[in-house]
Amino acid sequence: VTIQRTERFLKIFTNFQMKAFILCAGLGTRLRPISNQIPKCLIEVKGTSLLERHIRKLKEINISKIIINLHHKPDAIKEFLNRKKNFGINITFSEEDTLMGTGGALIEAKEEIGTETFILISGDLYTEYPLESLNNKVDGAHLIAVKNNKSTGDFSINEGTVEEGTDFNYGGIALINPTLLADRNKQHKEFWKDIILPAVKKKKVSAEIYEGILKNINTKEDLDFV
Repeated sequence: VTIQRTERFLKIFTNFQMKAFILCAGLGTRLRPISNQIPKCLIEVKGTSLLERHIRKLKEINISKIIINLHHKPDAIKEFLNRKKNFGINITFSEEDTLMGTGGALIEAKEEIGTETFILISGDLYTEYPLESLNNKVDGAHLIAVKNNKSTGDFSINEGTVEEGTDFNYGGIALINPTLLADRNKQHKEFWKDIILPAVKKKKVSAEIYEGILKNINTKEDLDFV
């Protein structure tokens, strides 16, 4: 059953020729001194770097190209991928001289991203979320949501549609339609405020709740968690 399910999703992704964008530019200030030596995406969890985990999962679902944005210690990421021969997948880079924010990073790379729905993943994320579930094109965006355990969340969900609220947090994985990046100047932009929220107001953002393992590795305590 698992083999048949995987093969079915591979056919879907082959037809879409879907790309993925991995966010790897951040400074990782809360992970110092570890992040003084290596970028967060190269931190190993259970013996494998976060970046390698993402790439291998994306390769399994037949993603056609991976775009990685770079800023902090870019040569370390390039050298790592060169040693691994890019894991046999087409990988390109979008380098930022100045940090652009997640929204700005996507706008900076919009020509490389192209016109088809793509997968967005935070490079500092550790998760067991099944990426093969992201098999649909979207008009705006589709977010992976986790239940908010703090005082203020990012949004609420009403029958699968994202609304302004505080019940859930964005989990670091999304499907994005590049139309959300159109007609924007290349400058610093926030992901939620500048890219997603305008689409939320037009009811073009959906979400699904994930209750499995999903953790952004922002501090040494986060490493202990996984």
